[in-house]
Amino acid sequence: MSDNFAVSSQSNKNLIITKDGKTYEKPSIPISVAAFIAANTAGSVVYGGINKLGSKPFESVLKNIDNIDMDVFKRAADEAFNSSGLSKKGVTVVDGVFENYNIVRDSINEALLSWKNKIPFLRNIKDQQVIEQTRSVLEGKNAFYVKHNKQILINKDKLGIALFHEMGHALNYNKAGLGNILIKMKSPFSLLIPIAVLTALCKRKKADGEESQGVFDKTTTFIKNNCGKLAFLGMLPSVLEEGLASIKGAKLAKNFLSAENLKTLNKFNSKTWLTYLSLAVGSGLCAVTASKVRDFIAHPKEINSEN
Repeated sequence: MSDNFAVSSQSNKNLIITKDGKTYEKPSIPISVAAFIAANTAGSVVYGGINKLGSKPFESVLKNIDNIDMDVFKRAADEAFNSSGLSKKGVTVVDGVFENYNIVRDSINEALLSWKNKIPFLRNIKDQQVIEQTRSVLEGKNAFYVKHNKQILINKDKLGIALFHEMGHALNYNKAGLGNILIKMKSPFSLLIPIAVLTALCKRKKADGEESQGVFDKTTTFIKNNCGKLAFLGMLPSVLEEGLASIKGAKLAKNFLSAENLKTLNKFNSKTWLTYLSLAVGSGLCAVTASKVRDFIAHPKEINSEN
């Protein structure tokens, strides 16, 4: 009798009985695992594709960067920095030339998460990131505002046009207002992305008429049903802060650039901003794709009463 009860109990765990009396069988563990793998793969492909598409405008700018008179923007940016009041806030500009290699490298190294140093393989990954990001600054392919030491890292000869945007970041970090609020929102909101994607991958689809049970089930069901929106929301403060940095940078540049050069600056910043927007869109579509692929492969199957 105990054996029959155990079999019956196990069988009931695999069944869903909805409020309208219908019975469904839950997807098996092997099918759920296969669905997880397929969904993760599909989501990653979509995320990568969207990001690649979104980065193309900026890549085209870098390819044609030699057509921009960088000396004009470098001189204007230096004048704008002197009038911005940022130096009074302790902000400095480190020119990303070979002579400053160690300064740029150490600044980037300190900016990355220090706890990674305690785990050997993560430390190796971090060290590689430092090398790559340092190289990108020296080659004029990227620029950074490092908040912990208030340094703008940029090769002014090769990417002086980007200094206005980085000054915009510095203003967001060092002055009260919307920019500072968005910065404080970045970290907590970014947690929504892994939560939304993992829930989309792991949470099974509810059967028609199946009700959520308990706080955890209700919460994860809500996340599952809104995973795309939540993943996009996780990137929204970063996207908005990037846009605001460009707006503030352009405001600084207005008094030091001709109308034509200001137009070039705004075009440059707009194409750069699209890379961040693509990250947000990619995150949202990644979560939605993962959820739909998982549900397609592993979903509750109705058991006909006639059987």
